[in-house]
Amino acid sequence: MTVARLLPLLLALGALGCPGDPRDREKTHVLARVGDVEIKDTLLITALAQRGTARIADPTQRLAVATTVLDSAIEEELVLAAAAKSGISVRDDEIDRELRARTDGYPPGTFQRLLTAEQLTIAGLRERVQRRLVQDAFLRVRLAEAPPITEDELRARFDATLKDKGVPEQVRARHILLKTSEEAAHVLAELRGRKIGFEAAAHQYSAAPDAEDGGDLGWFSRGDMPDAFDICFNLESNTVSDPVGSSYGFHIFQVVDRRNERPETFDGARARLEEELLRERQTERFAKLLAELRAATTVNVNREVLERVVAMLPEANAEPSVVVPEEATARALDSHESAIDPVPEVLRAPRPPPPPPSADPASADPASADPPSAEPPAPEVAP
Repeated sequence: MTVARLLPLLLALGALGCPGDPRDREKTHVLARVGDVEIKDTLLITALAQRGTARIADPTQRLAVATTVLDSAIEEELVLAAAAKSGISVRDDEIDRELRARTDGYPPGTFQRLLTAEQLTIAGLRERVQRRLVQDAFLRVRLAEAPPITEDELRARFDATLKDKGVPEQVRARHILLKTSEEAAHVLAELRGRKIGFEAAAHQYSAAPDAEDGGDLGWFSRGDMPDAFDICFNLESNTVSDPVGSSYGFHIFQVVDRRNERPETFDGARARLEEELLRERQTERFAKLLAELRAATTVNVNREVLERVVAMLPEANAEPSVVVPEEATARALDSHESAIDPVPEVLRAPRPPPPPPSADPASADPASADPPSAEPPAPEVAP
C-alpha cells in the first residue's frame, strides 16, 4: 500500500481524533506508553498497511493481528531501554557496514523501489538498522548466559527424534538468477559454449544475493527450496540446466555434488541437534527476559485507539491466508543475516531476494499505484 493510498486513513484518524481539549487529542494518538516512551498510532497504521491487514475480512482476526504487531513494538522498546541501561551502543561504522550489506546485490534502482514500498527513506532505514543492532548486541550478551548443551541432552534428542530415521537424498547446487528469458538464453549460450565458467557467470550476471559466492546454494533436500529448484534432483553432476522460471525470474542451475539417501547418524546430526537445542534454550530465556522487563516497566495500552485504528481499515472480502505471511516481528530491511548469530528467530528475518520482475512499477496496476515519476537515484551510504 503506497503512502498516497494510506493518506485517507491517516486523515480520517486525525479528523476523528482532534477534540477541543489537547489532552484528549494526545490520548487519541498515543497508542501505548512503555515507561517514558510513547508509541504513536501512525506506527501501527504503517505496519498494518505493510502487512496487508486490510485484506482480512474478519474484524476479530484484524484486531488479533494488530495486537500482535503492537506487542512486538512494545517488546522492542523494552529491549532498547534495557540495552541503554546496560550502556550498549553501536558505532557509526557498524551501521554503515550493515547498510552496505542491505543494499548489495540489488540491480540499479531496485533497492530504492523496495524502500518506497516499505515507506522508508535512507535516514529511516538507518535508524531501524541502528535500533536492530543495539537490540542484537544486548541479546547476544543476555542469551550467551544460557548453559551449554550437554552430551546427554544431545543423545536424548537424537534417540527421541532421529535414531530410526534416514537422511533424504540431497544435492549441492549453484544457480544464476536472471531477470528476463533473453538474458537467461544469452548466459546459457556462454556457459554451454565454454566462454565462461559457472561461478564466474554467477558473479557477473546473477541478480541473487548469493552471486558473490558463485551462486552456491549449499546442500538441500526436496522441498527445502521453492518448487523450481527441484529440477536439480534430475540433473547429472556438473551439467547445466535449461532456464527455469520462478516468481523471482529465470534460474540456470548446476549440480556440484549429491548425497544418496542414507541412515541418520549421531555424528552427522550432532551440529544440527546442538543448534536446535540451543535455539530452544535461548528462546525460553528470551521469553523469560521479556517477562522480567515487562514486570519492571510500566506499560499502558490505549485500547480505544487500538480498536479505532483497526476499525478504520478499509473493508475487504478476502481470506486471511492472502495476507502477507510475515512474522509479526520480521523486518525485511533491518535484520542480520548469519546462521551462527545467537539472536532468536523471533527477532530476525532472512534478507529477501531482489523483487521479481513483476514488482517493477512500470508493470504495476495503474489503479493501485502512485502517479509515475522519475526514478530516484540509488541510495548513498557513507563509507
